[in-house]
Amino acid sequence: MSSIAVWLLLPIASCFATQEVGIIYPRMLSSRADTGQKVIKLTDDITLNLEKSTVFPKEFLVHSTVDGRPARYLMNGEDAEANLYHDIDNMASLDVSEEDGLELSGIIGHTLRIKPMPEMERSMDGQKAHMLFHADKPEFFKDREEDKDYGIPKDVQALIAAGKVSPTGPDTVNDADIFEERAERYRLPRTIYPEVHIVADFLYCKAFNFDRKKIVNSFAIMANAANLRYASLRMPKVQIKIVGVSLTQTEQDEPYMVYVPGTERNILYDHTLWNFTVYVRKQPYFQYADIVFLVSGRNFSEWQGNKLVTWVGG
Repeated sequence: MSSIAVWLLLPIASCFATQEVGIIYPRMLSSRADTGQKVIKLTDDITLNLEKSTVFPKEFLVHSTVDGRPARYLMNGEDAEANLYHDIDNMASLDVSEEDGLELSGIIGHTLRIKPMPEMERSMDGQKAHMLFHADKPEFFKDREEDKDYGIPKDVQALIAAGKVSPTGPDTVNDADIFEERAERYRLPRTIYPEVHIVADFLYCKAFNFDRKKIVNSFAIMANAANLRYASLRMPKVQIKIVGVSLTQTEQDEPYMVYVPGTERNILYDHTLWNFTVYVRKQPYFQYADIVFLVSGRNFSEWQGNKLVTWVGG
């Protein structure tokens, strides 16, 4: 393919400061195996009408390393999204398990999150305890008007805006022209399926104890939530498909990271993004994706004068 877009992706559910709403005991009101629809009551004010979701192809590869050597794992897409559901009215993207009682985890609306609390006792009628909480935007974003484009390093954006550069390196800035040209020559389909490869950095993988299934599940919830936000688009509709995942086992496997001197969790986002883009160009398996996301458990940072500003923390 001629162009690959690269972004740093913000982990939707895990990296922001949280505000507890309370402990709840979700209850299944109805479930239809033939349609995949489920009705679940969370609270007196929130009842979810869930439908089955899909974000994976029939099969996809998970790339990793074992003892420093490349390793690939073939995963079944249907199995990976077996418990993935959505409610478009409540903008809910959830993993719904009924293996040992109802258990939910995921995203509801823009800030509301839900996760099981296995250490707590069940209710009198056997329902599992869950925490319902808000994930706030970092303070840096709350009063900030300018857009954050994580696909183009900030210094490059400024040069492009001034008309001073047309990068000959990684093609991260020419996508708009490409799409316009294609739109003129071809009739767009009713639905397009951007194919996405997600790279999880070392700290993100470590947070899940390097459990491949759990990490892939977290990405399914993210992609499903993104598709809900694209639902308002018409002609064409947009549905993200995750066609590949890369898991980072050691910090030596992420040479593109540019750390703030003297820190372990702060990375300079624009320098890291540019290095990551170059890294992506050198890996042959990324060529099968339209977009490559880097999901980081670190703090994206930048210098503003002599002040280090961090706006995405994990």
